[in-house]
Amino acid sequence: MNHEMVLKSTVTRIGGKGRERYLKTIIPIEIIEELGLQPGDILAWEIEERDGRKIAVIRKLE
Repeated sequence: MNHEMVLKSTVTRIGGKGRERYLKTIIPIEIIEELGLQPGDILAWEIEERDGRKIAVIRKLE
């Protein structure tokens, strides 16, 4: 996969109130293929700061 390609998805609300709210997004097929994702896989999310910007790093847990 070209790591300079920018893939986009939209975040939408799926329910809940206050701190119990949930959001969802669609994972682009290029990311699904690159990570070899399957239904039921577990993703680990980490937040890093790079060049003054917050970046979400997502990885598939084995």
